[in-house]
Amino acid sequence: LEVLVENHIKLAAKFVRLGFHDCVGGCDGCVDLDEIKNRGLEIPLDALDPIVEKYSHILSRADIWAMSTLVGADLSQPSDEFQVEFAFDGYGRLNCEDIHDKCFNKNNEEVPCDARHGPAHFIPGVNINTNDIFAFFRREFDFNQREAVAIMGAHTIGELARKNSGINGEHGWLLKNRVLDNEYYIELVGGRSVNSPLDSLINDAPNWVRHFESNIDLDEFDDNFIWLGTPNGLDGEIIIMLNADIALVRDLNDRNMKPNGEVSCSFVEREFTPAPVCPHARGALQEAARYRFDNDVWLEDFEVTCKKMMRNGYILTNDDCLDRNLCRLELK
Repeated sequence: LEVLVENHIKLAAKFVRLGFHDCVGGCDGCVDLDEIKNRGLEIPLDALDPIVEKYSHILSRADIWAMSTLVGADLSQPSDEFQVEFAFDGYGRLNCEDIHDKCFNKNNEEVPCDARHGPAHFIPGVNINTNDIFAFFRREFDFNQREAVAIMGAHTIGELARKNSGINGEHGWLLKNRVLDNEYYIELVGGRSVNSPLDSLINDAPNWVRHFESNIDLDEFDDNFIWLGTPNGLDGEIIIMLNADIALVRDLNDRNMKPNGEVSCSFVEREFTPAPVCPHARGALQEAARYRFDNDVWLEDFEVTCKKMMRNGYILTNDDCLDRNLCRLELK
Protein backbone atom coordinates (compact mmCIF):
# COMPACT_ATOMS: atom_id res chain seq x y z
CA LEU A 1 0.00 0.00 0.00
CA GLU A 2 2.80 2.41 0.80
CA VAL A 3 4.46 1.71 -2.54
CA LEU A 4 1.16 2.36 -4.33
CA VAL A 5 0.81 5.76 -2.70
CA GLU A 6 4.46 6.69 -3.17
CA ASN A 7 4.20 5.87 -6.88
CA HIS A 8 0.78 7.49 -7.35
CA ILE A 9 0.49 10.31 -4.83
CA LYS A 10 -3.13 11.15 -5.75
CA LEU A 11 -4.19 7.75 -4.43
CA ALA A 12 -3.63 8.94 -0.86
CA ALA A 13 -6.68 11.23 -0.87
CA LYS A 14 -8.70 8.69 -2.84
CA PHE A 15 -7.98 6.00 -0.22
CA VAL A 16 -9.10 8.37 2.55
CA ARG A 17 -12.31 9.13 0.63
CA LEU A 18 -12.90 5.41 0.09
CA GLY A 19 -12.69 4.80 3.82
CA PHE A 20 -15.49 7.27 4.52
CA HIS A 21 -17.77 6.00 1.76
CA ASP A 22 -17.24 2.36 2.72
CA CYS A 23 -17.79 2.88 6.44
CA VAL A 24 -21.07 4.77 6.14
CA GLY A 25 -23.51 2.10 7.25
CA GLY A 26 -20.66 -0.02 8.58
CA CYS A 27 -17.30 -0.88 6.98
CA ASP A 28 -18.06 -3.80 4.68
CA GLY A 29 -15.75 -3.61 1.66
CA CYS A 30 -18.59 -2.67 -0.71
CA VAL A 31 -19.50 0.61 -2.42
CA ASP A 32 -22.19 0.97 -5.05
CA LEU A 33 -20.50 2.53 -8.05
CA ASP A 34 -23.91 3.07 -9.67
CA GLU A 35 -24.59 5.65 -6.93
CA ILE A 36 -23.55 9.04 -8.31
CA LYS A 37 -22.02 10.17 -5.00
CA ASN A 38 -19.54 7.29 -5.28
CA ARG A 39 -18.25 8.43 -8.67
CA GLY A 40 -14.47 8.23 -8.93
CA LEU A 41 -14.06 5.45 -6.37
CA GLU A 42 -13.38 2.96 -9.16
CA ILE A 43 -9.84 4.40 -9.26
CA PRO A 44 -8.81 3.34 -5.74
CA LEU A 45 -10.75 0.08 -6.10
CA ASP A 46 -8.86 -0.83 -9.26
CA ALA A 47 -5.57 0.00 -7.53
CA LEU A 48 -6.44 -2.14 -4.51
CA ASP A 49 -7.82 -5.19 -6.35
CA PRO A 50 -4.43 -6.96 -6.77
CA ILE A 51 -3.61 -6.47 -3.08
CA VAL A 52 -7.04 -7.71 -2.02
CA GLU A 53 -6.59 -10.81 -4.15
CA LYS A 54 -3.06 -11.46 -2.91
CA TYR A 55 -3.90 -11.20 0.78
CA SER A 56 -7.49 -12.46 0.86
CA HIS A 57 -6.38 -15.49 2.89
CA ILE A 58 -5.21 -13.17 5.66
CA LEU A 59 -7.43 -10.07 5.64
CA SER A 60 -10.88 -9.28 4.32
CA ARG A 61 -11.36 -6.77 1.53
CA ALA A 62 -12.93 -4.43 4.10
CA ASP A 63 -9.82 -4.70 6.28
CA ILE A 64 -7.51 -3.89 3.36
CA TRP A 65 -9.65 -0.90 2.36
CA ALA A 66 -9.50 0.33 5.95
CA MET A 67 -5.76 -0.13 6.01
CA SER A 68 -5.43 1.82 2.75
CA THR A 69 -7.30 4.75 4.33
CA LEU A 70 -4.89 4.83 7.24
CA VAL A 71 -1.86 4.51 4.96
CA GLY A 72 -3.16 7.32 2.72
CA ALA A 73 -3.57 9.62 5.71
CA ASP A 74 -0.25 8.60 7.25
CA LEU A 75 1.81 9.26 4.13
CA SER A 76 0.12 12.63 3.53
CA GLN A 77 1.44 14.17 6.74
CA PRO A 78 4.09 16.89 6.45
CA SER A 79 7.44 15.10 6.50
CA ASP A 80 9.29 17.87 8.36
CA GLU A 81 6.78 18.49 11.15
CA PHE A 82 5.01 16.71 14.00
CA GLN A 83 3.41 13.42 12.93
CA VAL A 84 1.01 10.91 14.43
CA GLU A 85 0.84 7.19 13.69
CA PHE A 86 -2.16 5.98 11.72
CA ALA A 87 -1.57 2.41 12.85
CA PHE A 88 -3.83 -0.42 11.72
CA ASP A 89 -5.01 -1.72 15.08
CA GLY A 90 -8.11 -3.78 14.37
CA TYR A 91 -8.90 -6.60 11.93
CA GLY A 92 -11.93 -8.77 11.36
CA ARG A 93 -14.20 -6.54 9.28
CA LEU A 94 -16.57 -8.57 7.12
CA ASN A 95 -17.27 -8.08 3.43
CA CYS A 96 -20.88 -7.35 2.56
CA GLU A 97 -21.29 -10.73 0.87
CA ASP A 98 -20.40 -12.36 4.18
CA ILE A 99 -22.96 -10.26 6.07
CA HIS A 100 -25.97 -10.22 3.75
CA ASP A 101 -27.74 -12.93 1.78
CA LYS A 102 -29.08 -10.25 -0.56
CA CYS A 103 -28.11 -6.65 -1.27
CA PHE A 104 -30.37 -3.85 -2.47
CA ASN A 105 -29.55 -0.46 -4.00
CA LYS A 106 -31.23 2.83 -3.11
CA ASN A 107 -34.13 1.99 -5.47
CA ASN A 108 -34.67 -1.23 -3.51
CA GLU A 109 -33.54 -3.27 -6.50
CA GLU A 110 -31.54 -6.42 -5.80
CA VAL A 111 -27.89 -6.07 -6.81
CA PRO A 112 -24.84 -8.27 -6.35
CA CYS A 113 -23.17 -8.22 -2.96
CA ASP A 114 -19.64 -7.38 -4.07
CA ALA A 115 -16.99 -4.66 -4.02
CA ARG A 116 -18.66 -2.49 -6.66
CA HIS A 117 -22.29 -2.90 -5.63
CA GLY A 118 -23.56 -3.90 -2.22
CA PRO A 119 -26.22 -2.43 0.06
CA ALA A 120 -27.24 1.22 -0.35
CA HIS A 121 -26.21 3.71 2.33
CA PHE A 122 -27.04 7.40 2.65
CA ILE A 123 -24.16 9.70 1.70
CA PRO A 124 -24.84 13.38 2.49
CA GLY A 125 -24.98 15.81 -0.40
CA VAL A 126 -22.90 18.97 -0.77
CA ASN A 127 -25.82 21.17 0.31
CA ILE A 128 -26.31 19.69 3.76
CA ASN A 129 -26.95 22.37 6.39
CA THR A 130 -25.25 22.86 9.74
CA ASN A 131 -27.75 21.03 11.91
CA ASP A 132 -28.03 18.11 9.52
CA ILE A 133 -24.28 17.57 9.03
CA PHE A 134 -23.69 17.23 12.76
CA ALA A 135 -26.79 15.06 13.10
CA PHE A 136 -25.48 12.79 10.34
CA PHE A 137 -22.07 12.32 11.96
CA ARG A 138 -23.68 11.72 15.35
CA ARG A 139 -26.15 9.17 13.99
CA GLU A 140 -23.76 7.38 11.65
CA PHE A 141 -20.47 7.34 13.55
CA ASP A 142 -21.47 8.48 17.06
CA PHE A 143 -19.28 11.56 16.57
CA ASN A 144 -19.63 14.50 18.90
CA GLN A 145 -19.25 18.01 17.55
CA ARG A 146 -15.46 18.08 17.98
CA GLU A 147 -15.04 14.77 16.17
CA ALA A 148 -17.25 15.91 13.29
CA VAL A 149 -15.22 19.10 12.87
CA ALA A 150 -12.00 17.08 13.04
CA ILE A 151 -12.96 14.49 10.40
CA MET A 152 -13.97 17.19 7.90
CA GLY A 153 -10.34 18.25 7.84
CA ALA A 154 -9.79 15.30 5.51
CA HIS A 155 -10.74 17.80 2.80
CA THR A 156 -7.27 19.24 3.18
CA ILE A 157 -6.13 16.66 0.61
CA GLY A 158 -7.59 15.85 -2.79
CA GLU A 159 -9.59 17.65 -5.43
CA LEU A 160 -12.95 17.44 -7.20
CA ALA A 161 -13.36 16.28 -10.78
CA ARG A 162 -16.35 17.86 -12.51
CA LYS A 163 -17.20 14.61 -14.32
CA ASN A 164 -17.56 12.88 -10.94
CA SER A 165 -19.15 15.62 -8.84
CA GLY A 166 -20.54 18.33 -11.09
CA ILE A 167 -18.06 20.71 -9.42
CA ASN A 168 -14.99 22.16 -11.09
CA GLY A 169 -12.50 21.82 -8.24
CA GLU A 170 -9.28 20.84 -9.97
CA HIS A 171 -7.19 22.54 -7.26
CA GLY A 172 -9.32 21.10 -4.48
CA TRP A 173 -10.09 22.85 -1.25
CA LEU A 174 -6.59 24.15 -0.56
CA LEU A 175 -3.37 25.41 -2.06
CA LYS A 176 -1.38 22.43 -0.71
CA ASN A 177 -3.83 19.68 -1.55
CA ARG A 178 -1.39 16.81 -1.02
CA VAL A 179 -0.46 17.69 2.57
CA LEU A 180 -2.53 16.54 5.55
CA ASP A 181 -2.33 19.50 7.88
CA ASN A 182 -4.58 22.15 9.43
CA GLU A 183 -4.67 24.50 6.43
CA TYR A 184 -8.36 23.64 5.94
CA TYR A 185 -9.16 25.45 9.20
CA ILE A 186 -6.81 28.33 8.39
CA GLU A 187 -8.98 29.01 5.34
CA LEU A 188 -12.18 28.97 7.42
CA VAL A 189 -11.27 30.77 10.64
CA GLY A 190 -9.75 34.20 11.33
CA GLY A 191 -8.21 35.75 14.43
CA ARG A 192 -4.73 35.71 15.90
CA SER A 193 -5.27 33.01 18.52
CA VAL A 194 -7.90 30.58 19.69
CA ASN A 195 -8.88 33.20 22.27
CA SER A 196 -9.46 35.97 19.72
CA PRO A 197 -12.82 37.79 19.96
CA LEU A 198 -15.66 36.10 18.14
CA ASP A 199 -15.90 38.95 15.62
CA SER A 200 -12.24 38.42 14.71
CA LEU A 201 -12.66 34.64 14.30
CA ILE A 202 -15.49 35.40 11.87
CA ASN A 203 -14.57 38.54 9.94
CA ASP A 204 -10.78 38.23 9.87
CA ALA A 205 -11.06 34.89 8.08
CA PRO A 206 -10.21 34.65 4.37
CA ASN A 207 -13.18 35.68 2.26
CA TRP A 208 -15.22 33.08 0.41
CA VAL A 209 -17.46 34.29 -2.40
CA ARG A 210 -20.73 32.62 -3.35
CA HIS A 211 -20.68 31.21 -6.86
CA PHE A 212 -23.23 29.63 -9.19
CA GLU A 213 -21.90 26.77 -11.30
CA SER A 214 -24.02 25.68 -14.24
CA ASN A 215 -24.13 22.01 -15.17
CA ILE A 216 -26.42 22.42 -18.14
CA ASP A 217 -24.06 20.22 -20.15
CA LEU A 218 -24.08 17.43 -17.54
CA ASP A 219 -27.39 15.60 -17.54
CA GLU A 220 -26.75 13.67 -14.32
CA PHE A 221 -25.85 16.68 -12.16
CA ASP A 222 -27.91 19.60 -10.96
CA ASP A 223 -26.49 23.12 -11.01
CA ASN A 224 -24.37 23.89 -7.95
CA PHE A 225 -23.82 26.78 -5.60
CA ILE A 226 -20.33 26.69 -4.13
CA TRP A 227 -17.83 29.11 -2.56
CA LEU A 228 -14.68 30.36 -4.27
CA GLY A 229 -11.40 31.57 -2.79
CA THR A 230 -8.22 32.93 -4.38
CA PRO A 231 -5.30 32.26 -2.02
CA ASN A 232 -1.90 33.83 -2.48
CA GLY A 233 0.52 31.68 -4.43
CA LEU A 234 -1.94 30.10 -6.85
CA ASP A 235 -1.46 32.66 -9.62
CA GLY A 236 -5.08 33.70 -9.65
CA GLU A 237 -6.43 30.16 -9.75
CA ILE A 238 -9.28 29.33 -7.41
CA ILE A 239 -9.89 26.91 -4.60
CA ILE A 240 -13.37 25.90 -3.47
CA MET A 241 -15.45 25.20 -0.43
CA LEU A 242 -18.76 23.37 -0.45
CA ASN A 243 -21.78 24.37 1.59
CA ALA A 244 -20.97 21.31 3.72
CA ASP A 245 -17.59 22.89 4.56
CA ILE A 246 -18.96 26.36 5.25
CA ALA A 247 -21.61 24.76 7.49
CA LEU A 248 -18.90 23.87 10.01
CA VAL A 249 -18.26 27.50 10.88
CA ARG A 250 -21.41 29.29 9.69
CA ASP A 251 -24.93 28.34 10.68
CA LEU A 252 -26.47 27.40 7.33
CA ASN A 253 -30.16 26.67 7.83
CA ASP A 254 -33.56 26.78 6.16
CA ARG A 255 -33.71 30.56 6.59
CA ASN A 256 -30.51 31.37 4.70
CA MET A 257 -30.02 28.39 2.35
CA LYS A 258 -32.48 27.14 -0.25
CA PRO A 259 -32.82 23.40 -0.99
CA ASN A 260 -30.75 23.90 -4.16
CA GLY A 261 -27.85 25.23 -2.08
CA GLU A 262 -28.20 28.93 -2.84
CA VAL A 263 -27.13 30.87 0.26
CA SER A 264 -28.42 34.39 0.96
CA CYS A 265 -25.74 35.49 3.44
CA SER A 266 -22.02 36.21 3.02
CA PHE A 267 -19.07 34.51 4.68
CA VAL A 268 -17.46 37.64 6.16
CA GLU A 269 -18.40 41.29 6.48
CA ARG A 270 -17.03 43.42 3.64
CA GLU A 271 -18.02 46.90 2.47
CA PHE A 272 -18.79 45.65 -1.05
CA THR A 273 -21.04 42.75 0.08
CA PRO A 274 -24.59 43.97 0.71
CA ALA A 275 -25.78 40.60 2.02
CA PRO A 276 -25.73 40.06 5.80
CA VAL A 277 -23.02 37.87 7.26
CA CYS A 278 -24.08 34.29 7.92
CA PRO A 279 -24.47 33.60 11.64
CA HIS A 280 -21.62 31.59 13.12
CA ALA A 281 -22.01 27.91 13.96
CA ARG A 282 -22.09 27.92 17.74
CA GLY A 283 -19.51 25.68 19.31
CA ALA A 284 -18.28 24.32 16.00
CA LEU A 285 -16.53 27.58 15.06
CA GLN A 286 -14.60 27.42 18.32
CA GLU A 287 -13.64 23.81 17.65
CA ALA A 288 -12.38 24.79 14.20
CA ALA A 289 -10.42 27.62 15.82
CA ARG A 290 -8.64 25.10 18.07
CA TYR A 291 -7.41 23.32 14.97
CA ARG A 292 -6.69 26.50 13.04
CA PHE A 293 -4.07 27.48 15.63
CA ASP A 294 -2.62 24.07 16.50
CA ASN A 295 -1.79 21.56 13.78
CA ASP A 296 -0.52 19.00 16.33
CA VAL A 297 -3.83 19.01 18.20
CA TRP A 298 -5.77 18.53 14.98
CA LEU A 299 -3.59 15.66 13.76
CA GLU A 300 -3.97 13.90 17.11
CA ASP A 301 -7.75 14.33 17.08
CA PHE A 302 -8.04 13.42 13.40
CA GLU A 303 -6.09 10.19 13.87
CA VAL A 304 -8.33 9.06 16.74
CA THR A 305 -11.51 10.09 14.91
CA CYS A 306 -10.44 8.47 11.64
CA LYS A 307 -9.77 5.17 13.41
CA LYS A 308 -13.15 5.38 15.11
CA MET A 309 -14.77 5.85 11.69
CA MET A 310 -12.87 2.85 10.34
CA ARG A 311 -14.43 0.68 13.08
CA ASN A 312 -18.00 1.73 12.34
CA GLY A 313 -20.36 -1.19 12.81
CA TYR A 314 -17.92 -3.15 14.97
CA ILE A 315 -16.73 -3.43 18.52
CA LEU A 316 -13.09 -3.81 19.49
CA THR A 317 -12.54 -6.98 21.52
CA ASN A 318 -9.53 -6.19 23.68
CA ASP A 319 -9.54 -9.71 25.05
CA ASP A 320 -8.92 -11.17 21.57
CA CYS A 321 -5.68 -9.53 20.46
CA LEU A 322 -2.79 -10.94 18.48
CA ASP A 323 -0.61 -8.55 20.47
CA ARG A 324 -1.20 -5.36 22.43
CA ASN A 325 -1.74 -3.28 19.29
CA LEU A 326 -3.80 -5.50 16.97
CA CYS A 327 -7.21 -6.71 18.10
CA ARG A 328 -10.11 -8.49 16.47
CA LEU A 329 -13.25 -6.58 15.55
CA GLU A 330 -16.69 -8.10 15.86
CA LEU A 331 -19.97 -6.96 14.34
CA LYS A 332 -22.15 -4.97 16.73
